Amino acid sequence: MADRTGQPVGSGGAPPAGRRDTRARMVVAAAELFRERGYDGTGCRDVVARAHAARGAIYHHFPGGKTQIGVDAARWAGDRVAQRIEAACADAAPVDAVRAVLDLAEQILIGGGGPAGCPVAAVALSAEDTDGTLRAVANNAFDRWRTAIAGCLTSDGVAAARAARFAAMTVAAVEGAVVLCRAAGGIEPYRDVRDGILDHLDHLLGTVTPNAAP
Repeated sequence: MADRTGQPVGSGGAPPAGRRDTRARMVVAAAELFRERGYDGTGCRDVVARAHAARGAIYHHFPGGKTQIGVDAARWAGDRVAQRIEAACADAAPVDAVRAVLDLAEQILIGGGGPAGCPVAAVALSAEDTDGTLRAVANNAFDRWRTAIAGCLTSDGVAAARAARFAAMTVAAVEGAVVLCRAAGGIEPYRDVRDGILDHLDHLLGTVTPNAAP
């Protein structure tokens, strides 16, 4: 679950500032390519071409090479989604907040005209990540998404442990649905998963005693 385009999905404004021109275009291009081809299926030349950058731009802006591009692209994508989740959960009731999060995931999933992957998951699954650098960045992104969803539930009286389990299930189910949609070539598997998550949430909230402490 992560943004496909160069437009931010969060409240953080435009892509990274500074040398936004080339470097930020390359970060966004890398995230797009990871969605389409996976991390291992994307090369530095692909990023340069997608970003319309000069051939030497990779090592000028990313001296750490492809790993640094992967870290920055996954962090950027993860942050953009996290900001939207946090915004949705800040003021809304749990059902409305979770529904907004699931609607966001669907918009991202079909944003390119058909099901695409998740750049955060792409780096987490990389066989090239021999030292765990990419997995650590992906784990931080997933943890931030889970924390925001769980916090929305605990603020409404759901016990912390149950809220954490629901949040983990939601993130895992959405990421799994992305894979199903890629295989099926359509959005229907995601919609089934979305409805299942909302059914589970209704059941979970139905067990909460009004005004009970988290």
